Amino acid sequence: MDIVRLQTVFGATGLHGGSVIDYVLNDPELSQQYRIRAITRNVDSEKAQQLKEKVEVVQGDVLSQFSLKEALNDAHTIFAMTTPTPDPDGLETEYQSAKTIADVTIEKGAEYIIFGTLPPVSEISGGKYTQVTPVEAKAQI
Repeated sequence: MDIVRLQTVFGATGLHGGSVIDYVLNDPELSQQYRIRAITRNVDSEKAQQLKEKVEVVQGDVLSQFSLKEALNDAHTIFAMTTPTPDPDGLETEYQSAKTIADVTIEKGAEYIIFGTLPPVSEISGGKYTQVTPVEAKAQI
């Protein structure tokens, strides 16, 4: 019998994380190798309720190591992404969210972590665009 591994997906109720879930569920090989745990801040949202029909859904907050320790328990592969924070410290907040995910992932002993990131827009634009905080945060991650 093949071992079914646990893949956890952040951003599960959004387009990015949701598309990862759909891909794994619809792939004949991956769907046999992985069961999915969707991580969301609000397990009572309409999208989370719809996900519960297909996958396990758990609460997890990227600003809380405690909630992530439970959400990432027994995970083999983690798909992580962060969302922009619209405040003056947005870049640092988003970076710290990713760091918390990575720290807990390492602590829990997951085999793989896949981060949804972007290249630094200020660098690739030759300094023309320097205030695209959500992209710069993902580049730092």
